[in-house]
Amino acid sequence: MPQFDILTLGTQTIWVGLSTAFLYYYCVKTLLPLYVSVKKTRVKKLKKNSEEILKFEAKLKEKNTNLINKNINFLS
Repeated sequence: MPQFDILTLGTQTIWVGLSTAFLYYYCVKTLLPLYVSVKKTRVKKLKKNSEEILKFEAKLKEKNTNLINKNINFLS
């Protein structure tokens, strides 16, 4: 079998090393910064949305409290 041939083992090792080095360099220089920027953007959006949800819940509780008080005053 050619992959187990001793004569081509050095060449195969060199090409595997070069391919791995190229793939590693590509991932570190291209894919990793893209991933980090997407993650930062998502975290910012999640923080903003959660703050808006908390504000909305506070307003909703305030309106519900006001409605309950109006109903109690109307019934009494």
